[in-house]
Parts: sequence; C-alpha cells; structure tokens
Amino acid sequence: MSRDYQHEMDLFYSRIGKFISDRPELISELDQKLNFFAPLQMPDKDKRMLVLDWFVFDAKSKVLRSNPLDVFLKESDLDEETKQLYQNFRQGKFSLFEAKAIKTGKGMILINLLDNQEHQVFDVSASKTVQKGQCCLLRMLPFEDYFILTGVGYPFPSSSTPALRVIAKNMREFRRPVHLSPLQVCEIMFAAPKREQLPVRERFELICREHGFSADEVREFVAEMRQKALQKEGNDGLAEKLFAKLKPRPGFNARDLSDAFIGTWNSFVAEQPGYVEKGPMETMLVRAVLDYVGNRIKIDGRKNHEKLEAKMNELQKEWLNTPLEELEGKTPSMVILEEREQLGNPQKEIGFSMQINELKAGCEEEEKMNARLDEARGLMQDRRIPEAIAIMESVLKEYPQAYPVWQNLGIAYVLSQDKRNAQRCFEKALEINPKYEMARRDLERLKNSTDEDLARAAYSGQVISVKPGRKKRIQTPED
Repeated sequence: MSRDYQHEMDLFYSRIGKFISDRPELISELDQKLNFFAPLQMPDKDKRMLVLDWFVFDAKSKVLRSNPLDVFLKESDLDEETKQLYQNFRQGKFSLFEAKAIKTGKGMILINLLDNQEHQVFDVSASKTVQKGQCCLLRMLPFEDYFILTGVGYPFPSSSTPALRVIAKNMREFRRPVHLSPLQVCEIMFAAPKREQLPVRERFELICREHGFSADEVREFVAEMRQKALQKEGNDGLAEKLFAKLKPRPGFNARDLSDAFIGTWNSFVAEQPGYVEKGPMETMLVRAVLDYVGNRIKIDGRKNHEKLEAKMNELQKEWLNTPLEELEGKTPSMVILEEREQLGNPQKEIGFSMQINELKAGCEEEEKMNARLDEARGLMQDRRIPEAIAIMESVLKEYPQAYPVWQNLGIAYVLSQDKRNAQRCFEKALEINPKYEMARRDLERLKNSTDEDLARAAYSGQVISVKPGRKKRIQTPED
C-alpha cells in the first residue's frame, strides 16, 4: 500500500465536494434527487449520503449532461496518477454485501450478494461496527491493488440477513445488476424486515394526546375519520379540524402528525369492500411526486388558488410520465403499473387531484388565547393591573411558549413598578423568539428607566427614559 487510503479519500471528498458546492445548480439537482428517497425509513443523514454517493459515482447529471466525477476529472488539473486513481473509482460497486469475516479495525471479507463474488476489503471504521453475518448496503472502490469502502452505507439488523439473501437471490436471477440503482435500493429497503414500530393508529392517537386532545376527543375524531373513509368521502375538512384543535407542545412536528393522519385514514380506506392495497413502490412514488410538486409551487395566500392547483396537477402528470434515471429509465407510471400487476390490482388509472388547504396548528386554541390576552389588555387600560397579571399568568401555564403574552405581562409588571419581574418577562419572550423586536425594545428601555420613570408609568401608562440626544417610551396597551 503505497498511499494512505484514508488521507486520499479525505482529499477526494474535499475536492469533489468543492466541485459540487461551487455550482448551485448541482446543489439544486441533488436536492431534487433526495426527494426520491424521502419516504424511506432511515435517518436523513444516511439518505443524504446515499444520494450524494450515487450522484458522484453512478448518476448522469442533467445539469452537466454527464457523470459528475467524469466532468470533475476532465476539468481538474490533478496529476495523471491521481486522475487515474479517481477514474478507477467509477469501476466500484454499490451493492448489498454480507460480512463473511471481520478483522476489527483492519478490514473484512465481504460477499456481494448480487453476484456471489467474494472480496477482501481494507477498512478501519466499518470493521469496528459491522458484525459477522450482517448485511449492509455499501460502496466498494478499487484503490491501487486492493478494495476500500467509501464510508457511505446502511447496515441492516442481523435478523434481516436470511430475508435479504432471498431478496438478493431473486435480483440475481431476474436482473443481474452491476450497480444498485435507487429503484433497487428502495425495493430492498421496502422488502427487508422492518424494526418493530408502533401501529399507525396508535401512533396517531399518541401524537394527538401529546398535543392537547383528551382521550374522548381522540376517540370521537378517529370514529369520524372511519365513518367518512368508509363512506368514500374526502378528508380535507378533517385535516383542518385536526390541526385547528391542537395545542402544540414543544417538539411538535407537523410532518409526523400528517403522516400518522394519512396512515390512519388509509387504514380505514382499506376496510372498503373490494379495496386493493397499494404497493410500497406506489406509496413511495406518490410521496415523491408530492415532494416534487411542493418544491416547485410556492403557496402564497395572495395568489389565485385555482390557478396554483391547476399548475400542481399539471406538474404531477408531467412527473409521472417522465422517464427517470432513478427508475432505470422507466416512468413512475410504468413502475406503478408493473407493481399493481404483480399485486393483482387491475386498476390502470394513475394520479390524483391535488388541492391547497391551509392547515394551521392550534388556531382554535390561539383564538382562545388571544381572547384572554385581549381581556387582560382591557384590564390594563382600566388600570386593573393585578387582575390582568392573574389572567396572563394563567394563560402562560397553558401556553408557556406564547411570547406575546410574556411581553404583555412584562408591560403589566412595568405598570406595577416591578422592574425585576418585568425584565424577566421580556427576557423570556426573547428566549422563545430571539427576533421579537417589540420585547427587545421594551427590555432596552426598561434597563434605561429609573424608579421615578416606573412611578410615572404606573400613573400615566408610559415611561420616559432619557439618554443623551433622545427619549424612549415603553409602549402600553393604549399606544
């Protein structure tokens, strides 16, 4: 081994990374390709690394009209030896491997399950974590006279190995792939045994309970969902109702709730007589087209929604009928129909109507909160400060992240001549929302105020703090 492969790979990724980052259009293309993998149940970091790995070594960039690594080599001023080393990387294989033997911290003997070839690989990192008999999606590269791994991969639980061997055997017999395409990666990921997960309905109910629904409210809502699904009604009104009734807590994730809602809805749709379940590839491609359209349509309340919806449906049809490299040159529609045929689903129509519905989490609760805040402001205007403080403190027990309430409570404490608590409230509002300029200005003015200023505020509803060349006033509800 004349070169340090770890050092050389660090240099390689640094160079190819700069090549891509210097071209914003390539970054945009990468983001688009990442959408294809969006539905896969794997960490986002792993998805990004898989897409970048495939893009660099195997893909043909639409922007460059060639493989990114090939273009990089043509444009670079590297020495010929290094260029040849990098050029050989194109002969590497991204495949499903099983670890036959491991020498921890040194290397492994891997079996490529897609061609049954055995390879000795030098590697430091993966050989410390992968276990004998475990299967992984990995990229193996030729490096001088031996093989290395890129460090990009996805390990499956050891319990998945028997099933993955069967999947690989089927792929060998019917496709004989040299490189795994994104389509084949998805097929493996969907077919591999999944880690045990909370059933979708239970997950939906749990998220609702975590964010303000009572047990009875969840039961009533789920029963309404089931009734509408079995009657073949739409779910748009239900989604709006769901989001409106939420009391979002810290950590709320709208995408998680949406996924659980859709999964629960589909589970009820599946109870309809004669229903044929969609396959995993169709489910994934539907999600991919939603991401594709979503990235190209910017929803603006000022724009005509009918025109936007027409454009969305036009983009959907365009994507479904465009051959994609990720699908081995097939269109998404072709892949969906092939899968339906395998599943015995006779339906030929592909596509769905896309509509724009504004879903705002917690808007009903926000209206209640604002009504109570307005009541407190009215009491402040009537100089009934203790009552206003009591209302706002009760609101904050229920909505501790409501930074406008913290700001108004700070004003109430100013009018009570309680500088310490006023400062605490303004600082809390800024902690929740560092960009909240009103609280920032009030905090600055409070720090410049004297006890005399606070006494004046309690009497007149405003405080004047004098600094050289200017005056500042803390705003009150009367402003």
